[in-house]
Amino acid sequence: MARITDSFKEQVYAVVEQIPCGKVLSYQSVAVLAGYPRYARQVGYVLRQVPPNRLLPCHRVVTSIGRLVPHWTGQKELLHREGVDFTSRGYVNMKRFAWQYNEL
Repeated sequence: MARITDSFKEQVYAVVEQIPCGKVLSYQSVAVLAGYPRYARQVGYVLRQVPPNRLLPCHRVVTSIGRLVPHWTGQKELLHREGVDFTSRGYVNMKRFAWQYNEL
């Protein structure tokens, strides 16, 4: 795995903090916006280790096809509360809920 620096972590946090309520981003999109287009896997690693005092909407980050984190039972409920719909397979409807970064 590529070395994860504090700078990379902060850039990931900065991107995730901007994801609006009711929208999601893929790990790949977070990596691209953070300036590290080949670091999608490392984004997931960073988000699994967010310090408890750092309040980030990590539940808004999913795979590129809308799949949720396998062992995070509360993620779907958090997204549902924000109005996010899911496909019959339980994935986020990415066509409808993927954040278009130019929305801000």
